[in-house]
Amino acid sequence: MILYYDATHRAFNDDEVQWYINAVNKIYWQNGLRVHLYLDNCSVFRKSSSIYTYADDWAEMYSTALNAEREYSKLNITLVYGWATGIGIGPYPWLQDKYGSVVVANGTNPFLAANSDDRDNIVSSIAHEVGHTLGLLHTFHRNHCRNNCFQECVSRTRTQEGICLFTAGKKKCEVNGDCLCDTDADPSNINGVSYNCSSYTITNQGQASSTCAVTDNYGDYWLQSPNNNALNNLMTYQMYSNVTCNQITPMQQGVMYHYIRKATNYFKYNEDVDFYENDNFYQTNPFVSNSNCNIANINSKQYHAFHHSNGSACDIDWVYFQNSTSTAKPYVIQTQEVTGKPKPDTKITLYSINTDGTLGAQLATNDDISGTNLFSKITSSNLAASGRFAVKIENKVTNVADIRSKGHYYLRIDACYDKTDVAIVGDNTICTSKQYSISNLPVGATVTWQGSSCVSISTTNNVATVTKTCDNTMTLTATISYCGETFVVTKENIKVGLPYLLYSNTGCTYPEALVETDFEEGPCNSQCYSPSQSKWWCATPVYNATNVTWQKVLSIPANYNFWSGNWSGNNNFVNILFKSANQYVELKTTMSNTCGSIEQYYCFNSTTTLCPAPMMMMAGGNQTLKVYPNPTSAGNIVSLELYLEEEPIDFENSTIQLLDSKNKIILEKTGKKVTKEQLEIPTISSGTYYISITNVNGTVSEELIINGSR
Repeated sequence: MILYYDATHRAFNDDEVQWYINAVNKIYWQNGLRVHLYLDNCSVFRKSSSIYTYADDWAEMYSTALNAEREYSKLNITLVYGWATGIGIGPYPWLQDKYGSVVVANGTNPFLAANSDDRDNIVSSIAHEVGHTLGLLHTFHRNHCRNNCFQECVSRTRTQEGICLFTAGKKKCEVNGDCLCDTDADPSNINGVSYNCSSYTITNQGQASSTCAVTDNYGDYWLQSPNNNALNNLMTYQMYSNVTCNQITPMQQGVMYHYIRKATNYFKYNEDVDFYENDNFYQTNPFVSNSNCNIANINSKQYHAFHHSNGSACDIDWVYFQNSTSTAKPYVIQTQEVTGKPKPDTKITLYSINTDGTLGAQLATNDDISGTNLFSKITSSNLAASGRFAVKIENKVTNVADIRSKGHYYLRIDACYDKTDVAIVGDNTICTSKQYSISNLPVGATVTWQGSSCVSISTTNNVATVTKTCDNTMTLTATISYCGETFVVTKENIKVGLPYLLYSNTGCTYPEALVETDFEEGPCNSQCYSPSQSKWWCATPVYNATNVTWQKVLSIPANYNFWSGNWSGNNNFVNILFKSANQYVELKTTMSNTCGSIEQYYCFNSTTTLCPAPMMMMAGGNQTLKVYPNPTSAGNIVSLELYLEEEPIDFENSTIQLLDSKNKIILEKTGKKVTKEQLEIPTISSGTYYISITNVNGTVSEELIINGSR
């Protein structure tokens, strides 16, 4: 950040500069743009010079303010005092060798209460000009050109006419305006048309038009509804008049990412910059609604990291919290190790905050938890009810050659007592009854216990005896009352009793197999027959089981068995292959855990109907393919097994392809000398796909159902 000022107009202080940068970050993050600005070397360059004050022409801004004092490998943002508030200039990346923008503030202090709108407009302007610096055009770019070849029309599908050289046939929204089709067409000052994003009004030659009766060259009305994002986009000119106009569309984000990645010589990736930057300076009035400060959640932890660049280890973290209760109470403030990351040598200091928002008295400090010489811990005396407090965290390792100067840590603030290791202690399985307690429970605390289902609970001295009432999976909750507050801990996925069944297969792609209710009578699940085409069925979902086994009870013919590849069971799925009509198999599944087991029976039979040929037939050889689990989800790994004449074979020299329903190749790999291959499913839409294997034996394929993401 570069600041220019004179004797009449003071430069913004560190607190104010930090506020601006954090407010811009807030705009980006609220839009899902993972771009994070922070002060390099924790510092601001300030220069007193009247030449930059009241910069009354664009030439001066461009030639002087924009180009002076800038550095490579940084995004240079320059603030000068001028004739207006929130106007600026941000040259496109292809027009400058150093990435930078200039924003003009007027001659008054925008941090005065009366000038809060000026302050917000400067924020929007910085975000807007940085957008230009990272490649974004105005949403109305060149729309002053009324020629059909250059005007971006309202329609998102209309194409360029044949007379438009070099762009004929392309969508107008791809080559006109800002060349992005997810930003709506923006008329901005076409023949005097203007609009206001807060009131959703449109004017034509200064006259309000409630019907928005102003059209593009094709008769379509501009800005027909408040949902039109041209009214709210950051790259309109409306952001100067209304700070709610800060939307950044996905395509705009893509452009910004592109120029950030393209400018690798300009922007350096720094994984040690945490989410909460900028927080290097105490910020006055951190609890006001628009302060953009890091207000910590009590009884939880935050991830922080120290950073530096260009040889300066200057990072300091400021965090704020409040005793929002009506009771004075102590607080435990500590830093903790982040596994696998460099360990800093932290020092923490606790301050009060005065009623006017300024930093108050130092209350406590700690440089070392005994024996570690790394992390720090403060256990305060009672802090005032409704009081507000600040925590300063420093890294005493300042030698940039020491990796610990970029140390990572957790900051935790607990009310009343240290809750770091407070948890429910007990088994994850209940067959009849089990006892549960709380680790590190403070003396004098009381505990209330509750189970989500299928248990009864009795309590003695804060120890809960949990007794099974049915078979299920449950969550155990403990509410701890102490020091005028409550703290809740849970233990999830406790298995209660035997495995149990849910007679619902909602969402299962395969047909649901009927459970055999009578050993002699059925019902039986019928399917067609095929020499090679097997069929998957959904068996009843089972829960709480640590082991699921399948076995044949009876078959017609008698040699119908697993080893010939005619059937297989996999947890809640079973695969059946009937090679001829009027075949029959009865299967038993046994589901067990440490508490015991239950059994379930299924029967399957083939009809006299021959199965239709699959979509893709094998090119040669009696080759079959098994894919499981199937259905699956994007991001999961599926296993593949290949058989030739019912015997398992290797995938060596096989080409493995994942195809969509239109036979488009999604991914491809070469098989190794293994009898079982694995395929990681990429992030793709739900639907029907096919896995195809091609080798010397021919080509074989199997349908794969994708049900959402993992």
